[in-house]
Amino acid sequence: MAIGISVNVGLNEVTSNVFHADPLDGCVNDAFEMHRIATEQRGFDKALSKLLTGPNATLENVISAVETAAGKLNDGDLFLFTFAGHGAFKVVPATAGELDKHDESIVLADHLLIDNVWRSQLWPEFKEGVRVIAIADCCHSGTILESDELPSESEAKHRPRQRLRVKPYMRELTNTQRDKEMNKFPPLYKAQLAESGKEIMCTRLFLSACEDGQKAADGPKHGAFTGELLKVWDDGNFPGTYVELMDKIKAPFVGTLQTPQINPIDPKSVALSKEKALKI
Repeated sequence: MAIGISVNVGLNEVTSNVFHADPLDGCVNDAFEMHRIATEQRGFDKALSKLLTGPNATLENVISAVETAAGKLNDGDLFLFTFAGHGAFKVVPATAGELDKHDESIVLADHLLIDNVWRSQLWPEFKEGVRVIAIADCCHSGTILESDELPSESEAKHRPRQRLRVKPYMRELTNTQRDKEMNKFPPLYKAQLAESGKEIMCTRLFLSACEDGQKAADGPKHGAFTGELLKVWDDGNFPGTYVELMDKIKAPFVGTLQTPQINPIDPKSVALSKEKALKI
């Protein structure tokens, strides 16, 4: 019988004494709600699933939780990873090894987790046949959990854009703060940028709050993206697929500065996008 494991991460504030990020309001609530959806509404394994918030959402704890889940899951099982917090982004030269010429990172309590780590170290740990759903509600989240270049689905690309009518806080770590952190710990980030050459066997589908070059809005209770997701989800009553879920989430954002994305990686992922959302 198939099982599901969920790792849900949310940070309103970072604890680093190296870099500073403006406090947010909705990220911990986002993580709690995604964890509740997985474990209480969709039957994910409560004992194996992890909720990491605030100071517990460290680089070591997040990597350990993902690797542990990878070791438990087999063909047909489902893994859900969600992140709500700050995101960092920098355009880098082609010689830096970034296939999409972008360096995106999620911002954890103590350090950054660069997108390369997912492709080179974490996703290859999952066995063939495991289905992975990864959701990021942060700035620059289009490929923040996958360093390959993915197609943009922007519906607002050629339309006049209006600012979102939400609390005007963005989930972004500035380049200045990002560089402070990376310059302080060069061996750590050299290791994160290293290529492993391992093959990715699992099937992955990414849902993100915005494109790589965009910012994602926070709100007083939830992020703008997660807030819309929860409305559409309707406390577990949403009956549709991932594609249908994202179509409904994206509708209020058309014409704004934030364009949620759904990114299947390959033909297997296209098929996954048409499955019932979060059904084990």
